[in-house]
Formats: sequence, C-alpha cells, structure tokens
Amino acid sequence: MTNQQTNTVTFDTASLEEMGLKQTGAVRHGINEEFRAIKHEVLKHAFPRDRAAANKNRVLVTSVNEGDGKTFCAFNLAMSVSLEADKNVLLVDTNILSPSLHKMVAPKPKVGLLDYISEALVSTQDIIHHTDKDNLKIITVSDNNEYANECLSSNTMVELAGEFNSRYNDRLVIFDAPPLLGVNETATLAENVDQIIIVVADGKVKESDLKIIQKKIPEHVVVHYVLNKTPKGRDWKKNSQTDNNAFTETDKALTGSSALN
Repeated sequence: MTNQQTNTVTFDTASLEEMGLKQTGAVRHGINEEFRAIKHEVLKHAFPRDRAAANKNRVLVTSVNEGDGKTFCAFNLAMSVSLEADKNVLLVDTNILSPSLHKMVAPKPKVGLLDYISEALVSTQDIIHHTDKDNLKIITVSDNNEYANECLSSNTMVELAGEFNSRYNDRLVIFDAPPLLGVNETATLAENVDQIIIVVADGKVKESDLKIIQKKIPEHVVVHYVLNKTPKGRDWKKNSQTDNNAFTETDKALTGSSALN
C-alpha cells in the first residue's frame, strides 16, 4: 500500500492551460462566480441542513455528446469546492476511453481506478491521490484498459460508489463520466449516484437527444443542467434548443436543478 507522502501529486499549470482548463481561485470574478453558483446548488443537496435527510454527496458530471465541456465543468467544480474551509472533495476520472485527469498532474499516478477494478490487492486508499490543494483528492483511470468501459457497470464499481456514500459521506465525490448518449455504462453508473450534472453545449444539442438521456436517469437522482460555451450577453431563453425552465442564467454558464418525470 502506498502512503500519503508517495501518493501526493501536483497540478501542472502548463498542462491545465494547454487543455483549456482554469484553476478557480478566491478572486470574485468571471468563471469563479459561475462555478460558485453551480457549487452552492450542488452542496445544498449534498449536505442538507436537515440532519434527518440523507447526504447526496455523489455527483456525476456528464453530457449529451463528447466535447460539450464536462471535464472542464467537473474540474472547475472540484476546484471551487476545495476552496471551502469545511468541505473536502474527491474528483474521480471515470471517462475510461478518453481519460484526462492523469494529464493534469505530476508525477503521473502509478495506480488508478482500473487497477482497483481488476486487482484485489489494490485498496481504495491506494488509488486516492492527495494533491497540492489541501481539500482536493483525485482518482485517475490508470493504464490498465483490460476492462475498458465495462468497469463502470461492474459489481466492483457499484460497490465502490456505495463506499463513497457510506465511508466518505463527509466529502463531495465528483465523477467525470463519459457522455450519456451512446455509452450504456454511464447510465449504469448514474444509478449509483445522488446528483447528475448534464453539461449542454450551446447550439450543439438537440432537444430530442436531451429527452433520450433524461429517460436514462433514475427518479431518485437530483438533476442539474449547465449550459456551456454560451457567448457572453446572449439571451439563452430565445436561443436555447430546449424549453427546460430549470436553468438559471450566469455570465457564461447556466445551472439549475429539476426532478425529471
């Protein structure tokens, strides 16, 4: 088993910039404010003030299609939550066929999610990597591609998701997942989370496709929408390809929650 000292990685600023990702900070402007709005909506459900209510701390970030910006949103949401003094966050890369989290840090983690799926000797603590952000830990995919997307629907993955709710229910767990459209395993993973953020690329998502993925989401899950890549100043209500009224406008991202029937 690895220890905390050898299990610590640092976010590579150059790699983040190359990937078009931001490191949200404490300064109150632009993208930071957008993700604060998203964060507070998610945290409200994750850790309800009513102590009798169950924590909904497992959040799946997905999209309709590739390239809609789900990794961008998952990363920035995790960064924003990590700024909270009393909150811890675990960012898990479950985008098996197109992983990216390992590219953001150095040194590259030697073990990850797929190692846990395939090797009984690898423990949960082995794959959780501390970062240079005090309240943020990560799990990367690893190079073991034997199980590919099937790992998301495996019994081991289901048990791991359950452990994140029972053993780690004091932290927000964010899954950066494949798109819901065309990847059946993402729908299986969705059954084992508490909240889902669906990232919608402005002008690139059909209403019919959105309705298809809505049918894949379990009734118990709290659903949020983020409208991404929206030109500043655009009136989304007139141009959106959906008529969902759950959105709340921010500068460039839209967020909200609704119960899907």
